[in-house]
Amino acid sequence: MNGIYRSKIAPQHRGNFLNHLRGNLLQNLQALWGAFMDNDSPLKDALKLLKNLRKLELAFQLDLSQQNELAKSLVELNHIQTLKLKSIDEMGRPQDIDLNHLSGLVNLSDLYLFGKLLKPSI
Repeated sequence: MNGIYRSKIAPQHRGNFLNHLRGNLLQNLQALWGAFMDNDSPLKDALKLLKNLRKLELAFQLDLSQQNELAKSLVELNHIQTLKLKSIDEMGRPQDIDLNHLSGLVNLSDLYLFGKLLKPSI
């Protein structure tokens, strides 16, 4: 039995979800564990609201261009100290992971990766 569980927010409710979270809740959040992102995830838009986030564990199913967009959003999180990234397929197996844009995370002290590095020299 696979231990992966995913919950999706219906497209018609995504705007309401983000509006509900825009207040102090997201701005003051310091740790987010167990988050999942795919093409339809409202988290893609909410990441830029997490200004004080220090710890993030994120699993995702994104193609490489979407991973670049994710990395650009992550670099804007100036307080990130711990980052756990998992690039997975539908069965939880490792998929390609691109880290080209993560060098701007100046406060990062812990980085955990699960996936297939495109440039193993990183």
